[in-house]
Amino acid sequence: MQLACSSKLLCACPVLDGAPANALVCPVCAGHPGTLPTLNAEAVRLAIKAGLALDGQVNRVSRFDRKHYRYADLPKGFQITQQRQPIVNAARLHVSGREAPYTLERMHLEEDSGKLLHEDDRTLVDYNRAGVPLLEIVGAPELQSGEEAEAWLRQLHRVLTFAGITPGELEKGHWRCDANVSLEDGERVELKNINSFRFVRKAIDHEIKRQRERLAQGDPVPRETRAWDVNTSRPLRAKESQADYRFLAEPDLPPLVLTQEEVTSVMQELPGPVDKHLLRLELERLQHWRRTYGLDRDHVLPITEDPELEALFLKAHEAGAAPTELANWVVGPVRALTNRMELPLSGLPLTAQHLADLCELLQTQAITRPTARKLFDWVGSRDGNVKGLVEVLGWHRIGDDDTLRGHLRETMDAHPDELERLRAGNDGLVDFFVGKVMAATQGRADPERVSTLLQEMR
Repeated sequence: MQLACSSKLLCACPVLDGAPANALVCPVCAGHPGTLPTLNAEAVRLAIKAGLALDGQVNRVSRFDRKHYRYADLPKGFQITQQRQPIVNAARLHVSGREAPYTLERMHLEEDSGKLLHEDDRTLVDYNRAGVPLLEIVGAPELQSGEEAEAWLRQLHRVLTFAGITPGELEKGHWRCDANVSLEDGERVELKNINSFRFVRKAIDHEIKRQRERLAQGDPVPRETRAWDVNTSRPLRAKESQADYRFLAEPDLPPLVLTQEEVTSVMQELPGPVDKHLLRLELERLQHWRRTYGLDRDHVLPITEDPELEALFLKAHEAGAAPTELANWVVGPVRALTNRMELPLSGLPLTAQHLADLCELLQTQAITRPTARKLFDWVGSRDGNVKGLVEVLGWHRIGDDDTLRGHLRETMDAHPDELERLRAGNDGLVDFFVGKVMAATQGRADPERVSTLLQEMR
Protein backbone atom coordinates (compact mmCIF):
# COMPACT_ATOMS: atom_id res chain seq x y z
CA MET A 1 0.00 0.00 0.00
CA GLN A 2 1.38 3.41 -0.99
CA LEU A 3 1.51 5.95 1.82
CA ALA A 4 0.09 9.45 1.34
CA CYS A 5 3.50 11.14 1.25
CA SER A 6 4.66 13.93 -1.02
CA SER A 7 8.23 12.57 -1.24
CA LYS A 8 9.94 9.18 -1.39
CA LEU A 9 10.84 7.05 1.61
CA LEU A 10 14.60 7.63 1.63
CA CYS A 11 15.20 10.74 -0.49
CA ALA A 12 13.59 14.07 -1.35
CA CYS A 13 12.30 13.09 -4.81
CA PRO A 14 8.60 13.97 -5.18
CA VAL A 15 5.87 11.35 -5.47
CA LEU A 16 3.64 12.26 -8.42
CA ASP A 17 1.30 10.25 -10.62
CA GLY A 18 1.61 10.68 -14.37
CA ALA A 19 5.08 12.29 -14.52
CA PRO A 20 7.26 11.59 -17.59
CA ALA A 21 9.32 8.41 -17.30
CA ASN A 22 12.42 8.75 -15.11
CA ALA A 23 11.67 12.41 -14.31
CA LEU A 24 11.51 11.80 -10.54
CA VAL A 25 14.85 10.14 -9.92
CA CYS A 26 17.96 11.21 -7.99
CA PRO A 27 21.26 9.45 -7.19
CA VAL A 28 19.83 8.06 -3.93
CA CYS A 29 16.76 6.30 -5.36
CA ALA A 30 18.74 5.35 -8.48
CA GLY A 31 21.16 3.44 -6.24
CA HIS A 32 24.35 5.31 -7.14
CA PRO A 33 27.43 4.26 -5.11
CA GLY A 34 28.31 6.52 -2.20
CA THR A 35 24.80 7.89 -1.63
CA LEU A 36 23.13 7.69 1.77
CA PRO A 37 19.38 7.37 2.57
CA THR A 38 17.44 9.80 4.79
CA LEU A 39 14.25 8.42 6.34
CA ASN A 40 11.01 10.27 5.53
CA ALA A 41 9.47 11.40 8.86
CA GLU A 42 5.99 11.68 7.35
CA ALA A 43 6.09 8.04 6.24
CA VAL A 44 6.96 7.05 9.81
CA ARG A 45 4.05 9.11 11.16
CA LEU A 46 1.61 7.49 8.73
CA ALA A 47 2.86 4.00 9.65
CA ILE A 48 2.26 4.79 13.32
CA LYS A 49 -1.19 6.08 12.41
CA ALA A 50 -2.00 2.88 10.53
CA GLY A 51 -1.00 0.79 13.53
CA LEU A 52 -3.14 2.85 15.90
CA ALA A 53 -6.07 2.94 13.46
CA LEU A 54 -6.12 -0.86 13.58
CA ASP A 55 -5.52 -1.22 17.32
CA GLY A 56 -2.02 -2.59 16.78
CA GLN A 57 1.17 -2.65 18.81
CA VAL A 58 3.37 0.23 17.66
CA ASN A 59 6.92 -0.83 18.42
CA ARG A 60 9.05 1.83 20.05
CA VAL A 61 12.12 0.34 18.30
CA SER A 62 12.11 -1.04 14.76
CA ARG A 63 14.91 -1.70 12.28
CA PHE A 64 15.52 -1.72 8.54
CA ASP A 65 16.94 -4.57 6.46
CA ARG A 66 18.19 -5.14 2.94
CA LYS A 67 16.21 -7.65 0.90
CA HIS A 68 18.35 -8.76 -2.03
CA TYR A 69 16.98 -9.82 -5.38
CA ARG A 70 18.04 -9.13 -8.94
CA TYR A 71 15.39 -7.54 -11.17
CA ALA A 72 15.78 -4.74 -13.68
CA ASP A 73 13.25 -2.57 -11.80
CA LEU A 74 15.30 -2.62 -8.58
CA PRO A 75 18.13 -0.13 -9.14
CA LYS A 76 20.18 -0.90 -6.02
CA GLY A 77 19.96 -4.67 -6.34
CA PHE A 78 18.19 -4.76 -2.97
CA GLN A 79 15.07 -3.33 -1.35
CA ILE A 80 15.15 -1.54 2.00
CA THR A 81 12.40 -2.99 4.17
CA GLN A 82 11.68 -4.07 7.77
CA GLN A 83 11.85 -7.84 7.79
CA ARG A 84 12.92 -8.68 11.33
CA GLN A 85 11.64 -5.81 13.48
CA PRO A 86 8.63 -4.07 11.87
CA ILE A 87 7.13 -0.84 13.10
CA VAL A 88 3.75 -2.49 13.95
CA ASN A 89 2.74 -5.94 15.19
CA ALA A 90 -0.49 -7.63 16.26
CA ALA A 91 -3.10 -5.30 14.78
CA ARG A 92 -6.77 -6.25 14.34
CA LEU A 93 -9.37 -5.74 11.67
CA HIS A 94 -13.10 -5.88 12.41
CA VAL A 95 -15.25 -6.71 9.37
CA SER A 96 -19.02 -6.41 9.23
CA GLY A 97 -20.76 -9.75 9.65
CA ARG A 98 -17.91 -11.39 11.57
CA GLU A 99 -17.91 -11.33 15.36
CA ALA A 100 -14.19 -11.89 15.99
CA PRO A 101 -11.59 -9.56 14.47
CA TYR A 102 -9.01 -10.75 11.97
CA THR A 103 -5.36 -10.65 13.00
CA LEU A 104 -2.86 -8.48 11.12
CA GLU A 105 0.46 -9.99 12.04
CA ARG A 106 2.70 -7.11 11.03
CA MET A 107 3.00 -3.81 9.17
CA HIS A 108 6.36 -2.70 7.87
CA LEU A 109 7.79 0.22 5.95
CA GLU A 110 9.57 -0.43 2.68
CA GLU A 111 10.43 1.25 -0.61
CA ASP A 112 8.78 0.46 -3.91
CA SER A 113 10.62 -0.76 -7.00
CA GLY A 114 10.48 0.78 -10.47
CA LYS A 115 8.11 -0.21 -13.25
CA LEU A 116 8.83 -2.32 -16.34
CA LEU A 117 7.28 -1.15 -19.62
CA HIS A 118 7.03 -3.76 -22.37
CA GLU A 119 7.08 -2.43 -25.93
CA ASP A 120 7.23 -4.82 -28.88
CA ASP A 121 10.43 -6.83 -28.45
CA ARG A 122 12.04 -4.64 -25.77
CA THR A 123 11.52 -3.80 -22.12
CA LEU A 124 12.05 -0.30 -20.70
CA VAL A 125 12.36 0.71 -17.06
CA ASP A 126 10.75 3.72 -15.40
CA TYR A 127 12.31 4.45 -11.99
CA ASN A 128 9.82 7.12 -10.94
CA ARG A 129 8.24 4.71 -8.45
CA ALA A 130 11.58 3.45 -7.14
CA GLY A 131 11.70 4.55 -3.50
CA VAL A 132 8.01 5.47 -3.17
CA PRO A 133 7.03 4.80 0.49
CA LEU A 134 4.98 1.67 1.06
CA LEU A 135 3.44 0.05 4.10
CA GLU A 136 3.15 -3.70 3.68
CA ILE A 137 0.44 -5.33 5.78
CA VAL A 138 0.56 -9.06 6.43
CA GLY A 139 -2.61 -10.81 7.57
CA ALA A 140 -2.73 -14.07 9.49
CA PRO A 141 -3.76 -17.18 7.48
CA GLU A 142 -7.42 -16.99 8.54
CA LEU A 143 -9.27 -16.34 5.27
CA GLN A 144 -11.18 -19.26 3.79
CA SER A 145 -12.44 -17.98 0.41
CA GLY A 146 -12.16 -15.29 -2.22
CA GLU A 147 -15.37 -13.70 -0.95
CA GLU A 148 -13.96 -13.43 2.57
CA ALA A 149 -10.69 -11.99 1.26
CA GLU A 150 -12.55 -9.36 -0.76
CA ALA A 151 -14.54 -8.24 2.30
CA TRP A 152 -11.29 -8.15 4.35
CA LEU A 153 -9.54 -5.98 1.76
CA ARG A 154 -12.46 -3.61 1.30
CA GLN A 155 -12.68 -2.96 5.03
CA LEU A 156 -8.90 -2.47 5.29
CA HIS A 157 -9.08 -0.03 2.38
CA ARG A 158 -11.93 1.89 4.07
CA VAL A 159 -9.96 2.21 7.29
CA LEU A 160 -6.73 3.40 5.73
CA THR A 161 -8.29 5.83 3.25
CA PHE A 162 -10.66 7.23 5.91
CA ALA A 163 -7.67 7.92 8.16
CA GLY A 164 -5.75 9.59 5.32
CA ILE A 165 -2.94 7.05 5.46
CA THR A 166 -3.07 6.15 1.75
CA PRO A 167 -4.58 7.81 -1.32
CA GLY A 168 -5.90 4.31 -2.05
CA GLU A 169 -6.55 4.76 -5.79
CA LEU A 170 -6.37 1.23 -7.14
CA GLU A 171 -6.19 2.26 -10.79
CA LYS A 172 -3.01 4.25 -10.05
CA GLY A 173 -1.24 1.38 -8.30
CA HIS A 174 -1.55 2.81 -4.79
CA TRP A 175 -2.98 -0.46 -3.53
CA ARG A 176 -1.76 -3.89 -4.53
CA CYS A 177 -2.32 -7.33 -3.08
CA ASP A 178 -0.29 -10.52 -3.00
CA ALA A 179 -2.55 -13.45 -2.07
CA ASN A 180 -1.04 -16.64 -0.65
CA VAL A 181 -3.22 -19.70 -1.22
CA SER A 182 -2.73 -23.20 0.11
CA LEU A 183 -5.01 -26.14 0.81
CA GLU A 184 -4.62 -28.26 3.93
CA ASP A 185 -1.19 -29.93 3.97
CA GLY A 186 -0.41 -28.34 0.57
CA GLU A 187 2.29 -26.01 -0.68
CA ARG A 188 1.75 -22.27 -0.64
CA VAL A 189 1.24 -20.47 -3.96
CA GLU A 190 1.58 -16.69 -4.16
CA LEU A 191 -0.61 -14.69 -6.55
CA LYS A 192 1.30 -11.50 -7.26
CA ASN A 193 0.33 -7.82 -7.61
CA ILE A 194 -3.47 -7.98 -7.95
CA ASN A 195 -4.86 -4.44 -8.14
CA SER A 196 -8.63 -4.96 -7.82
CA PHE A 197 -10.80 -6.26 -4.99
CA ARG A 198 -12.92 -8.12 -7.52
CA PHE A 199 -9.86 -9.71 -9.12
CA VAL A 200 -8.56 -10.80 -5.69
CA ARG A 201 -11.77 -12.72 -5.15
CA LYS A 202 -11.67 -14.28 -8.62
CA ALA A 203 -7.96 -15.10 -8.36
CA ILE A 204 -8.25 -16.83 -4.99
CA ASP A 205 -11.31 -18.86 -5.96
CA HIS A 206 -9.62 -19.84 -9.23
CA GLU A 207 -6.45 -20.88 -7.40
CA ILE A 208 -8.38 -22.96 -4.84
CA LYS A 209 -10.14 -24.76 -7.69
CA ARG A 210 -6.86 -25.25 -9.60
CA GLN A 211 -5.09 -26.74 -6.59
CA ARG A 212 -8.00 -29.06 -5.75
CA GLU A 213 -8.07 -30.38 -9.30
CA ARG A 214 -4.32 -31.05 -9.30
CA LEU A 215 -4.43 -32.83 -5.96
CA ALA A 216 -7.47 -34.88 -7.02
CA GLN A 217 -5.45 -36.10 -10.02
CA GLY A 218 -2.53 -37.03 -7.79
CA ASP A 219 -0.32 -34.17 -9.01
CA PRO A 220 1.62 -32.17 -6.40
CA VAL A 221 1.13 -28.41 -6.19
CA PRO A 222 4.55 -26.77 -6.55
CA ARG A 223 5.52 -23.89 -4.30
CA GLU A 224 5.58 -20.99 -6.77
CA THR A 225 4.67 -17.40 -7.58
CA ARG A 226 1.97 -16.88 -10.19
CA ALA A 227 0.58 -13.84 -12.02
CA TRP A 228 -3.16 -13.21 -12.35
CA ASP A 229 -4.40 -12.29 -15.84
CA VAL A 230 -8.10 -11.38 -15.55
CA ASN A 231 -9.50 -14.92 -15.77
CA THR A 232 -6.57 -17.24 -15.14
CA SER A 233 -3.15 -17.42 -13.50
CA ARG A 234 0.20 -18.26 -15.01
CA PRO A 235 3.47 -19.31 -13.37
CA LEU A 236 6.15 -16.65 -12.92
CA ARG A 237 8.88 -18.37 -10.94
CA ALA A 238 9.58 -20.81 -8.14
CA LYS A 239 8.67 -19.25 -4.79
CA GLU A 240 11.68 -17.79 -3.01
CA SER A 241 12.45 -18.59 0.61
CA GLN A 242 13.79 -16.07 3.12
CA ALA A 243 17.29 -17.47 2.61
CA ASP A 244 17.12 -16.60 -1.09
CA TYR A 245 16.74 -12.91 -0.24
CA ARG A 246 19.90 -12.83 1.92
CA PHE A 247 18.42 -10.40 4.45
CA LEU A 248 20.94 -8.31 6.35
CA ALA A 249 20.67 -5.31 8.63
CA GLU A 250 20.62 -2.02 6.69
CA PRO A 251 23.99 -0.42 7.58
CA ASP A 252 23.08 3.11 6.44
CA LEU A 253 19.97 3.56 8.62
CA PRO A 254 20.05 3.46 12.42
CA PRO A 255 17.28 1.78 14.42
CA LEU A 256 14.02 3.74 14.32
CA VAL A 257 13.35 4.77 17.93
CA LEU A 258 9.97 6.34 18.75
CA THR A 259 9.13 8.34 21.85
CA GLN A 260 5.83 7.93 23.66
CA GLU A 261 5.08 11.57 22.86
CA GLU A 262 5.38 10.88 19.12
CA VAL A 263 2.94 7.98 19.37
CA THR A 264 0.53 9.93 21.57
CA SER A 265 0.46 12.91 19.22
CA VAL A 266 -0.60 10.65 16.34
CA MET A 267 -3.19 8.93 18.53
CA GLN A 268 -4.93 12.28 19.08
CA GLU A 269 -5.68 12.47 15.34
CA LEU A 270 -7.90 9.35 15.44
CA PRO A 271 -11.36 8.58 16.83
CA GLY A 272 -10.03 5.39 18.45
CA PRO A 273 -9.67 2.21 16.37
CA VAL A 274 -10.95 3.29 12.97
CA ASP A 275 -12.42 -0.07 11.94
CA LYS A 276 -14.80 -0.02 14.93
CA HIS A 277 -15.61 3.63 14.23
CA LEU A 278 -16.48 2.81 10.63
CA LEU A 279 -18.66 -0.12 11.67
CA ARG A 280 -20.57 2.21 13.99
CA LEU A 281 -21.00 4.68 11.13
CA GLU A 282 -22.09 1.80 8.88
CA LEU A 283 -24.78 0.77 11.37
CA GLU A 284 -26.03 4.36 11.64
CA ARG A 285 -26.03 4.64 7.84
CA LEU A 286 -27.99 1.40 7.47
CA GLN A 287 -30.59 2.61 9.94
CA HIS A 288 -30.86 5.95 8.15
CA TRP A 289 -31.24 4.36 4.70
CA ARG A 290 -33.81 1.87 6.00
CA ARG A 291 -35.89 4.68 7.48
CA THR A 292 -35.49 7.02 4.51
CA TYR A 293 -35.53 4.69 1.52
CA GLY A 294 -36.73 1.33 2.85
CA LEU A 295 -33.59 -0.45 1.61
CA ASP A 296 -31.86 -3.45 3.18
CA ARG A 297 -28.18 -4.01 3.91
CA ASP A 298 -27.50 -5.83 0.62
CA HIS A 299 -28.52 -2.68 -1.25
CA VAL A 300 -27.14 -0.04 1.11
CA LEU A 301 -23.57 -1.28 1.56
CA PRO A 302 -22.62 -1.59 -2.15
CA ILE A 303 -24.09 1.86 -2.81
CA THR A 304 -22.62 3.72 0.14
CA GLU A 305 -19.15 2.16 -0.02
CA ASP A 306 -18.59 3.94 -3.36
CA PRO A 307 -19.04 7.75 -3.21
CA GLU A 308 -19.83 7.93 -6.93
CA LEU A 309 -22.56 5.28 -6.67
CA GLU A 310 -24.03 7.00 -3.63
CA ALA A 311 -24.09 10.37 -5.39
CA LEU A 312 -25.70 8.77 -8.47
CA PHE A 313 -28.41 7.14 -6.36
CA LEU A 314 -29.22 10.36 -4.46
CA LYS A 315 -29.41 12.46 -7.63
CA ALA A 316 -31.59 9.92 -9.46
CA HIS A 317 -33.90 9.61 -6.46
CA GLU A 318 -34.15 13.39 -6.27
CA ALA A 319 -35.12 13.31 -9.97
CA GLY A 320 -38.07 11.05 -9.12
CA ALA A 321 -36.81 7.45 -9.22
CA ALA A 322 -38.46 5.04 -6.76
CA PRO A 323 -35.77 3.90 -4.28
CA THR A 324 -36.11 0.10 -4.51
CA GLU A 325 -36.20 0.01 -8.32
CA LEU A 326 -33.34 2.50 -8.45
CA ALA A 327 -31.24 0.54 -5.93
CA ASN A 328 -31.62 -2.61 -8.03
CA TRP A 329 -30.24 -0.74 -11.06
CA VAL A 330 -27.34 0.82 -9.16
CA VAL A 331 -26.25 -2.36 -7.36
CA GLY A 332 -26.74 -4.54 -10.46
CA PRO A 333 -26.31 -3.14 -13.98
CA VAL A 334 -24.50 0.08 -13.00
CA ARG A 335 -21.81 -1.68 -10.97
CA ALA A 336 -21.51 -4.38 -13.62
CA LEU A 337 -20.99 -1.70 -16.28
CA THR A 338 -18.20 0.05 -14.37
CA ASN A 339 -16.48 -3.29 -13.77
CA ARG A 340 -16.81 -4.34 -17.41
CA MET A 341 -15.56 -1.02 -18.75
CA GLU A 342 -12.94 -0.78 -15.96
CA LEU A 343 -13.80 2.92 -15.63
CA PRO A 344 -15.18 5.05 -12.80
CA LEU A 345 -18.71 6.41 -13.22
CA SER A 346 -17.28 9.82 -14.06
CA GLY A 347 -15.74 8.25 -17.16
CA LEU A 348 -19.07 6.95 -18.50
CA PRO A 349 -21.92 8.83 -20.24
CA LEU A 350 -24.49 7.34 -17.82
CA THR A 351 -26.25 10.00 -15.70
CA ALA A 352 -28.73 10.14 -12.82
CA GLN A 353 -31.41 11.43 -15.21
CA HIS A 354 -30.97 8.34 -17.40
CA LEU A 355 -31.72 6.11 -14.40
CA ALA A 356 -34.63 8.27 -13.25
CA ASP A 357 -36.19 8.06 -16.72
CA LEU A 358 -35.73 4.28 -16.89
CA CYS A 359 -37.36 3.84 -13.47
CA GLU A 360 -40.28 6.08 -14.47
CA LEU A 361 -40.87 4.27 -17.75
CA LEU A 362 -40.88 0.92 -15.96
CA GLN A 363 -43.17 2.14 -13.19
CA THR A 364 -45.70 3.50 -15.68
CA GLN A 365 -45.36 0.30 -17.79
CA ALA A 366 -44.40 2.34 -20.83
CA ILE A 367 -41.61 -0.16 -21.55
CA THR A 368 -40.76 -3.73 -20.60
CA ARG A 369 -37.76 -4.71 -18.51
CA PRO A 370 -35.87 -6.21 -21.48
CA THR A 371 -36.35 -2.89 -23.29
CA ALA A 372 -35.10 -1.05 -20.20
CA ARG A 373 -31.91 -3.14 -20.30
CA LYS A 374 -31.39 -2.30 -23.97
CA LEU A 375 -31.87 1.39 -23.19
CA PHE A 376 -29.44 1.14 -20.30
CA ASP A 377 -26.79 -0.47 -22.48
CA TRP A 378 -27.29 2.32 -25.03
CA VAL A 379 -26.98 5.30 -22.67
CA GLY A 380 -24.29 3.57 -20.63
CA SER A 381 -21.91 3.46 -23.57
CA ARG A 382 -22.84 6.31 -25.93
CA ASP A 383 -25.22 8.71 -24.15
CA GLY A 384 -28.68 9.63 -25.43
CA ASN A 385 -32.07 10.73 -24.15
CA VAL A 386 -33.92 7.72 -22.70
CA LYS A 387 -37.46 8.93 -23.39
CA GLY A 388 -36.45 10.29 -26.77
CA LEU A 389 -34.94 6.93 -27.74
CA VAL A 390 -38.19 5.14 -26.87
CA GLU A 391 -40.09 7.49 -29.19
CA VAL A 392 -37.60 7.44 -32.06
CA LEU A 393 -36.98 3.69 -31.98
CA GLY A 394 -40.58 2.74 -31.26
CA TRP A 395 -39.66 0.71 -28.20
CA HIS A 396 -42.97 1.19 -26.34
CA ARG A 397 -44.35 -1.80 -24.46
CA ILE A 398 -46.86 -3.87 -26.43
CA GLY A 399 -49.77 -4.52 -24.09
CA ASP A 400 -52.61 -4.69 -26.62
CA ASP A 401 -54.24 -8.12 -26.36
CA ASP A 402 -55.15 -8.36 -30.05
CA THR A 403 -51.56 -7.67 -31.09
CA LEU A 404 -50.19 -10.15 -28.58
CA ARG A 405 -52.68 -12.82 -29.67
CA GLY A 406 -51.51 -12.32 -33.25
CA HIS A 407 -47.92 -12.97 -32.26
CA LEU A 408 -48.97 -16.01 -30.23
CA ARG A 409 -50.90 -17.50 -33.15
CA GLU A 410 -47.89 -17.09 -35.43
CA THR A 411 -45.67 -18.74 -32.85
CA MET A 412 -48.10 -21.62 -32.29
CA ASP A 413 -48.40 -22.21 -36.02
CA ALA A 414 -44.61 -22.25 -36.37
CA HIS A 415 -44.13 -24.80 -33.55
CA PRO A 416 -46.93 -27.42 -33.79
CA ASP A 417 -44.98 -30.17 -31.98
CA GLU A 418 -44.27 -27.95 -28.98
CA LEU A 419 -47.89 -26.77 -28.99
CA GLU A 420 -49.13 -30.36 -28.87
CA ARG A 421 -46.87 -31.16 -25.91
CA LEU A 422 -48.01 -27.97 -24.16
CA ARG A 423 -51.66 -28.95 -24.60
CA ALA A 424 -50.78 -32.42 -23.28
CA GLY A 425 -49.76 -30.83 -19.99
CA ASN A 426 -46.05 -29.94 -20.43
CA ASP A 427 -46.23 -26.55 -18.68
CA GLY A 428 -42.48 -26.15 -18.98
CA LEU A 429 -43.10 -25.04 -22.58
CA VAL A 430 -44.90 -21.88 -21.45
CA ASP A 431 -41.55 -20.15 -21.16
CA PHE A 432 -40.64 -21.41 -24.63
CA PHE A 433 -43.63 -19.71 -26.26
CA VAL A 434 -43.31 -16.54 -24.19
CA GLY A 435 -39.64 -16.35 -25.16
CA LYS A 436 -40.48 -16.74 -28.85
CA VAL A 437 -42.98 -13.87 -28.66
CA MET A 438 -40.51 -11.71 -26.77
CA ALA A 439 -37.89 -12.38 -29.46
CA ALA A 440 -40.37 -11.61 -32.24
CA THR A 441 -41.27 -8.28 -30.63
CA GLN A 442 -37.64 -7.43 -29.72
CA GLY A 443 -38.51 -7.54 -26.03
CA ARG A 444 -41.45 -5.12 -26.29
CA ALA A 445 -44.23 -7.59 -25.45
CA ASP A 446 -45.53 -7.69 -21.88
CA PRO A 447 -44.33 -11.18 -20.82
CA GLU A 448 -46.89 -11.59 -18.04
CA ARG A 449 -49.76 -10.73 -20.39
CA VAL A 450 -48.36 -13.06 -23.05
CA SER A 451 -48.30 -15.88 -20.51
CA THR A 452 -51.89 -15.21 -19.47
CA LEU A 453 -53.14 -15.13 -23.07
CA LEU A 454 -51.24 -18.32 -23.84
CA GLN A 455 -53.12 -20.13 -21.08
CA GLU A 456 -56.39 -18.99 -22.68
CA MET A 457 -55.36 -20.01 -26.23
CA ARG A 458 -53.57 -23.34 -25.63
